[in-house]
Amino acid sequence: MTGQDRTEPAKQFTLTVDQASELYAQLGHPRNPRSVRRFCQQGKLRCVETQTLFFTKAYAIEKESVERHVQEIAETERRTEPVMTGQDRTEPVSVRPATPSNNDDGQAAITADNSKYVALLEKINEQQSKELEIKNQQITALLERDRETNILFRGLQTMLAPLLGSGNAEQKDKINSYESTSSV
Repeated sequence: MTGQDRTEPAKQFTLTVDQASELYAQLGHPRNPRSVRRFCQQGKLRCVETQTLFFTKAYAIEKESVERHVQEIAETERRTEPVMTGQDRTEPVSVRPATPSNNDDGQAAITADNSKYVALLEKINEQQSKELEIKNQQITALLERDRETNILFRGLQTMLAPLLGSGNAEQKDKINSYESTSSV
């Protein structure tokens, strides 16, 4: 198509990956070149993929798409900005009981929230201590079975010793008779 036949205006794909990375930094949201390449592959930036002389991919990126993406990042960060709770504070806070006499309603709410977590942790600790007790009982039972097995094997060895011993004596006699005949 020639320039006169085009129905939409020609886009300006003028930025390289490194230049786009610098533009992100200038707009207050620095990104490394690898991230810019990933944005191109994911379609978050309007770009044209080309091949270099060494058969690697290169991207020519539209400047407006970088600016639009930075605006999207800024809007997302504003919406997901963390809310400071009592757990995020850097200075120690004295915990007061949640009573109607407290003038600080925020502190009472934090204490109430913490009491839920404390109750949950106590429940989990109780459950884990029960499980540990059961496991200790199982280990004790297994050790007792192991001791009983050792006693049974010792008894079996004692019963079989005369039988195995007599077989060994006969074999020794055969070996001794073979040696005496071969030396003659």
